[in-house]
Amino acid sequence: MEIPEPLRELVDDWDAGRAAGDGMRLALLYAEDASVLLPTGQTLRGRDAIAAYYSKLPAVKERDRRRIGPRKFFFFPPVVHATATASGRHGEKHSFLDILVQQSDGSFLFSFSSWTLR
Repeated sequence: MEIPEPLRELVDDWDAGRAAGDGMRLALLYAEDASVLLPTGQTLRGRDAIAAYYSKLPAVKERDRRRIGPRKFFFFPPVVHATATASGRHGEKHSFLDILVQQSDGSFLFSFSSWTLR
């Protein structure tokens, strides 16, 4: 599925920030009070915690990019649910769920993110 226009730049910025291993760049795409639920059950709350977590992860190597399958978007204005799956390098499967909220200026920010390993 093609990424809908209101979300394309946000998704591209997230992908670029993750590829670069830039935790602060990623955190700025989340609402101030956003949460990220990690596969371990740990919850990151707020931009500072999100930035700290992603800053510790290495940049994504070129060979590992684009393992994410087609993203699906479900619009419930002013909320969007986004889902995707990905294959890991070692055959593991990942499922992603993001909830984005439209801001007063019409842009979107991540409000909640989670992913699982299966």
